[in-house]
Amino acid sequence: GRVNAYSKPQYLVDILEILDGTPELEIILKSQFGSLFLLPVRRCLLSGRLVHNFLCRQIVTTNPTELWFTYGGWPLRFSMVEFEMVTWLFCGPYPEKGDDVSANSSGDREPSYLYTLVGEGKNLTIDDIVTILKAELGIPGWRKIRLVLLVIVEGILICGTQPIRPSYRVVEMLSNVDLFLAYPWGRKSFERTLRMINVGSVIHHQAALVEKLKQHSLVILGFPIGIQLFLFQSIPLLLRYLPCARDGQTFLDRKIAVFPQLKTYHTYNILELEYDKGLCVQGCVGGPSKKSCSPMSGGCDGDPKVHYLLTLMTGGYLFSKSYWVGGDDSCSKLCLCMKKKQRPCRCGTGEVHEDGGLTAEASYPVSSDMYRIEIEKLRMEIHRLKQSTDEKLGKLSATVVSDVMSLLQWKNSDVGSTKCEGLEGALAQACQTNSVGDEVRSRGIGVGERSSVHFCCKVWPA
Repeated sequence: GRVNAYSKPQYLVDILEILDGTPELEIILKSQFGSLFLLPVRRCLLSGRLVHNFLCRQIVTTNPTELWFTYGGWPLRFSMVEFEMVTWLFCGPYPEKGDDVSANSSGDREPSYLYTLVGEGKNLTIDDIVTILKAELGIPGWRKIRLVLLVIVEGILICGTQPIRPSYRVVEMLSNVDLFLAYPWGRKSFERTLRMINVGSVIHHQAALVEKLKQHSLVILGFPIGIQLFLFQSIPLLLRYLPCARDGQTFLDRKIAVFPQLKTYHTYNILELEYDKGLCVQGCVGGPSKKSCSPMSGGCDGDPKVHYLLTLMTGGYLFSKSYWVGGDDSCSKLCLCMKKKQRPCRCGTGEVHEDGGLTAEASYPVSSDMYRIEIEKLRMEIHRLKQSTDEKLGKLSATVVSDVMSLLQWKNSDVGSTKCEGLEGALAQACQTNSVGDEVRSRGIGVGERSSVHFCCKVWPA
């Protein structure tokens, strides 16, 4: 399966271009949104295959405000605490009036304040607003900063259904920039991210979640890049398949303008990493990095098994894959062979754990044998091509010799006597042989020496 995410971190590059050299940019960089511009660009290229693979590894709990995964036998918790650690967004409690941001992306009322910002009668999307900001350079600063904040929240953090349009609640909050910047957008983004991938207010039953994960594609709202950033931080070995993983450039560096799709993560290499001897899973169960997260409803007190699991993790308990049994096994067995029609399947003998996972003997070594076979095939093909090339070049050299001799004979008959120095005798004899390629090479004008053959002829007057 794959993930369809509507969050576009490339908007950050557009914002830096729009607000370049303005005081409005300094205001945004000093707010909670400034942390977004400090994220590593390479790690913000979303791999839907990677995120989907870990969503299928969820551990069942009764807490709708957390995600639990297992990888290599080790449990991982992704809660609001971890989300704040990787994004540095404000995840504190909502204002006393409650959640001021509507769950719907459009709402029943028209965003009247948006008419003040962009004019009446315009049903704009977030992409349209970015286009306007880049095209109209004379927009006043008070309007420009509000539209940019709207792009950050609606186009990167919350991200409703396509096409993404400004919601009434968010637009009305822009009338007071100070309150807007102090709002816990990290909490709102985290909740929007989990609502489509966890049992809770939208997905009511575990069976519905399983069916959703078995679909060809899965839609995730909010900021799913936060999940990927958490995976890279907790499992450093995953960076092995991230192109230019050591490139620490952030969005502020402004050196990466194009965001290519991240297609290097596949199920087979994620499984291989799980059995790698160098695997290290750094489970993070500490407190919030900025101490802004309030106690979450439905935490470990609501699920005694989660409380016991956290106790084991903080105590340094050594987990193994055999602890995590059960799960849905209705899908067919996954083939790890290369996707080539002419290559037969070589992973049919793999053993399977009770929990449905492949053993180390069934996945990693089989893949290594397959690689060795393919390398040997490539060597044989290279040897065959070399022999064929040598033969063709030998015949070509003999043809050139024959043409030169014909030219010399024509000059002898029509111009005068021609005396050829150097290789004339050898060339004439080479043209008379039946085994053209071998004879030419035996006289020093083969493939390896074809560049050193010279025809030095002098024409003498009759």
